[in-house]
Amino acid sequence: MLNQNSTIPLYEQVKESIKQKIEQKEWTENSRVPSEIELMKMYEVSRVTVRNALTILVDEGYLEKKQGIGTFVSKPRIKKIIFHRASFTQSCVKAGLKPSAQVLKKEVIEGKNYHRKNLQLEADDKIVHIERLRFADNDPVSLEHMYLSYKKYGFLLWEDLNKSIYSIIKERMNVDLTGENSRNRNILSVEKAGSRMAKNFGTAPSEPVFVMETLIYAEDEPVYVGKDYCLGSRFCYEVIPTNHRVDI
Repeated sequence: MLNQNSTIPLYEQVKESIKQKIEQKEWTENSRVPSEIELMKMYEVSRVTVRNALTILVDEGYLEKKQGIGTFVSKPRIKKIIFHRASFTQSCVKAGLKPSAQVLKKEVIEGKNYHRKNLQLEADDKIVHIERLRFADNDPVSLEHMYLSYKKYGFLLWEDLNKSIYSIIKERMNVDLTGENSRNRNILSVEKAGSRMAKNFGTAPSEPVFVMETLIYAEDEPVYVGKDYCLGSRFCYEVIPTNHRVDI
């Protein structure tokens, strides 16, 4: 029940109540939410109050409106934190989703000067390139590329890369890549999916995708250069100040 005497506006209370139903799986993804009239009766509030609450939930990605059909619970977005390097697996688990991967490429290449310079490779070293399509609850949501030193991380070519590469590196090298490191670099941009990514994601070529270019360190040593393409409708990013710690 809503608290009519609270300083919190009624639309905000309705929004939080609906949000709680979604987060607790009382209203599941892709299910149709009650109509505005039904919600008015449920919460004993005006249509304006209901509409304000629904509008905010649509803006926040919890709901989506389908023209002529109604309002539905959205598939959950995967929140990635920019300052901290949470792995895809960690981000999915935190969002209540089951992560998985399909390896598209696993190869040894000379690499571009950009990769070699950032990885600080020796002249006789090569690059391990791994390309994977990442899934959340069996939905393809991210296409990732990783570039690593062959001398140091060549063992990945013989590992099961359908699981978390972060966990493999931690087990084999005792290196935790999810911690803070002031030398890490993350550059976020947006572009259209294009024909190849659209085919992988099962979406239109014009679909927006986040592009995250990364350079990840372990202490003072670069570990990998990455480039991830994340489906815009399934991801959101939280910017965390460098002096603020969060649990990932």
